[in-house]
Formats: sequence, structure tokens, C-alpha cells
Amino acid sequence: MTARTGWVTDSGEFHGGGEASRIPSPAADLSMACRIRLLIRGAGIGLWTTGLFLVWGVGALPLLGSARLTRAWQTRIVCLWARGMCALLGIQRLVEGPAPRPPFFLVSNHLSYVDILVLAASVRGVFVSKSEVRRWPGIGMLASIFGTIFLDRTRTRDALRVLETFDRVVAAGIGVVVFPEGTSTAGDRVGPFHAALLEWAARRDFPVHTVALRYETAPPDPPAHEAICWWGDMAFLPHVARLCTLRRSRATVRFAPEAIRRPDRRALADEARSAVLARFHPVVTPELL
Repeated sequence: MTARTGWVTDSGEFHGGGEASRIPSPAADLSMACRIRLLIRGAGIGLWTTGLFLVWGVGALPLLGSARLTRAWQTRIVCLWARGMCALLGIQRLVEGPAPRPPFFLVSNHLSYVDILVLAASVRGVFVSKSEVRRWPGIGMLASIFGTIFLDRTRTRDALRVLETFDRVVAAGIGVVVFPEGTSTAGDRVGPFHAALLEWAARRDFPVHTVALRYETAPPDPPAHEAICWWGDMAFLPHVARLCTLRRSRATVRFAPEAIRRPDRRALADEARSAVLARFHPVVTPELL
């Protein structure tokens, strides 16, 4: 990759073990400054997460009789946790446009697991994730505790359960966040939106909000498509370690000013994608991948 001056913007693609990444895996030969940064941030993340987990548990006890209040408490803690995580990782959030107020249905392009931190710090809602995440060490437990809606894509009937869950979440006054591409992209495009995830909003004539994400790093750090976006066959833990060594980074969150309503899920998916594309700034060209 060629060196660049100023803010360097890239992103990447996760194909779940499909297409191989051309980005080298994080190297073990880190500088002493990077090692120190990694240790400090690792310790900070552990302490922050443990502390917020205890706060969540204590605060949830008197709310156990009310699903609505429990959900509200969960989203409040998740928002606080995500903001702290962004601060610990040196991620500056630049938010453009009005963030939707809960209850909402929000769709976004997908670049990395970091998307969840950035969006959770910007809006109060629960995320829809593939069921495999539930089995990830540490991350799966946190996602379950914090109310993530898991979707088993191998079972057609599971989509019906998820749609019913949307009813309960929205009735509790909480937002829902989905990534309709189904996978992350390399930042050169926004992939097609899978209409199935917008079935609930189409049936209910519920307004769909949209947001476009991008990431930037600054030299001498590696570009964001190597260190922030997770794609190809990148291993998770080494990637997190690389992320923790960055001096600073920027996440731009662009919300559309108006929501979309359509009774047909395919038309809704196409228009939502167009709204994301209108605020999407290509961050890498195919020849650089």
C-alpha cells in the first residue's frame, strides 16, 4: 500500500471465511510504543467492561418484573459502554445529520464489528446479528446480555421469530439496528440489501431510517481497511490487537434527514440502499484491495 498524507480512509470486507483477504494479518513485530498502547487499552477495556457489567447487573435487579424497563436499562448501559470503548480505542465519532429517536428502525452499511460500537454510542437500540456471534468467546456473552437479537440464517422459520421480537422491542420504546447487506464491504460500494430484514418495517408501515459509515486513520498508522475493517480471512483476536495499537482514528456517521416508508419490502430495501448510497463516500478503490 502506498503512503498517504492527511487522513487516510479505507474499509474492508468480511466474507465469513470465503474470499481470502489480501491484507496481511497483524504482525507480531510491534514497536514498543504499540505494545504499551495495546497493554494499556487491553487493561482499560477489561476494567471498563467488567465495571459496566456490574452496574448493569445491580441496576437490573429491581427491574426484573418489567421487560420494558429492563430493555431500556440495557440500551442505556450499552450506549454508555460503547462510548467508553470508543474513547479507550481512540475513535473520534463525527456525527452528521439527526440521529433517530427511539423507537426506530435503522439500517446501515456494514464495514466491521466496530460498526456496533460506533452506532451503539450514537443511538439507543438493539442490534440484529447472525447466530454464530452468540458462540464467540466473550463477545457472544456480552451481546446476549445486552439484548442482541440473533438470527439463524440457516432456518427459514427463525425469521418469523425475529419479526415477533421486533414487535416487542419497538413496543418497549427501543430502536432496532440492522445491516441489510448481510456482510461487510470493502468500502468501494454498498452491497445489495436483503429485503427479508426489512419485512417487519414494510408490514407495519414503519419508518426506516438510514445511516452511512466510514473510517479513517492517520499516518503513521496503517490505513483503516487494514486496522479497523474486518474482512476476508482476518483472524478476530489479532485484528482486535491491531485496532488497539492505533494512535487515533475517526468514524464518520451520516444519518439521513428523512425516514422511508414503503409497503413492499423489496421496494423498501432498494430505496433504503439508495438513501445510504446518497451519503456513502467510497473509501477505497478495488485495485487497492
